[in-house]
Amino acid sequence: MLAKSPAIRVIPSATNLGQLKTNVRAADLVLTSREIVDLDLIGEMEGMSQQ
Repeated sequence: MLAKSPAIRVIPSATNLGQLKTNVRAADLVLTSREIVDLDLIGEMEGMSQQ
């Protein structure tokens, strides 16, 4: 989400220390433009399947 806009902030919902550490490490994840497009498409398909 941060790749889409610097104004977007992720709110982690960790319930234990392991999840919190995973969330923090995710901040260093760098996605290519193609990976972002692919994730957007998955999100759109998921949204359609819930209608």
